[in-house]
Amino acid sequence: MTQECIFCKIINGEIPAKKIFENDKVLAFLDIFPMSQGHTVIIPKKHFNHFENVDSSTIAEVFNTIQYLGRFYLKIPSIEGFNVLVNNYSAAGQVIEHFHVHLIPRKTNDGIISHKIPKEQASEEELNEFLEIFSKIKN
Repeated sequence: MTQECIFCKIINGEIPAKKIFENDKVLAFLDIFPMSQGHTVIIPKKHFNHFENVDSSTIAEVFNTIQYLGRFYLKIPSIEGFNVLVNNYSAAGQVIEHFHVHLIPRKTNDGIISHKIPKEQASEEELNEFLEIFSKIKN
């Protein structure tokens, strides 16, 4: 836990939150800037800045919580689906440096998040270029 982290302060009870679920490893609460009704933030109680630093058992606990909540959310008539979103680093939209996952309830055609599949398929050269870069870093 870090003293400046707003999520750590929520875990410690220093800042109130509308809790949906809590156990010894994970806390889930309603986002105060929701993209939709029921937008939930799921965090590990142990502080990790970014996704790649989180141990596998904690990742499992976080995603088991998302699966558990998702089953209930889908029983709510106004929820037809949901997005599971991780913003990792500021370039990807991470604002709070405490690993967290967003569970965003959705309705058909709600316009909240739009995924656009590119109209053009990647070329063999583009795919091979990334594979080459990745192979150099990995090895």
